[in-house]
Parts: sequence; structure tokens; C-alpha cells
Amino acid sequence: MSDEIEAKLAALAAQVGALQAEVTELRAGLAEAAGRVGFSLRGQQRCPACGARDVLYARQVLDRGESNTRTAMAIVQPSFWSSKVRGKFELYACRACGLCEWYAPDADTVEGDGKDYVIMSGKVPDVGPYR
Repeated sequence: MSDEIEAKLAALAAQVGALQAEVTELRAGLAEAAGRVGFSLRGQQRCPACGARDVLYARQVLDRGESNTRTAMAIVQPSFWSSKVRGKFELYACRACGLCEWYAPDADTVEGDGKDYVIMSGKVPDVGPYR
């Protein structure tokens, strides 16, 4: 082989090596970013299932209680005598495929009772559906 061809091959090999290093660095950055970004209807305003951007947001989801009255759906009603609720639900729904996400922005106001309401705090309880 001529010296010219060998020089070109060496230059190409160096470029391939540099590109491989760059791809490795980009993959690491992408993996790190994916850990920080919430892929959700609420976070991205894009459906993680179908990619559509036509999202319905309901600030309040209605529930019909025992007396058939329309009230806000929530996690708990602390007192039987009070209409005040805690853990009110909001809903994000993809209008293209129907995927729904529920959120309770005030869930931090709900106190755990150890039976029906368990505050997990990273610890998996011994009972219930989270075994």
C-alpha cells in the first residue's frame, strides 16, 4: 500500500475512535438526563404512550358520594361530619389514546393511619398490595 493510503486509513481510524468516544459520552449524558426528566402527561404535556400533545387537564374530578351529591374525589375525608377532604385528585388524560394519570397535589396533608393510609417513605410495608 502506498504511504498516502496508509495515512488516510490512520486518519479515518482516529476519527472513528473519536466518534466512538463521543457516542459513549453522549449515551452517558442521555442516561443521566433520563433519570431527571419525568416522562409523564403532567411533566411533558405529551403522552408517553402515543406521543400525542392533545392533553385534557381536570383540576377537579367529581365523585358522587352516598347521598348522590357531587363532591371532589379525594383520598380521605378526615371527619364524617365535615365536607372537607384531603388528597384531592387531579387528572391528566391523553385525548388521542385515553391514557390517564392521577395526581393528588395536596397528598402531603393526608395523615397515615397504618391501616387504610400507609405512608411508605421508601419503606415497603408488610401488608397490603405493596409487598
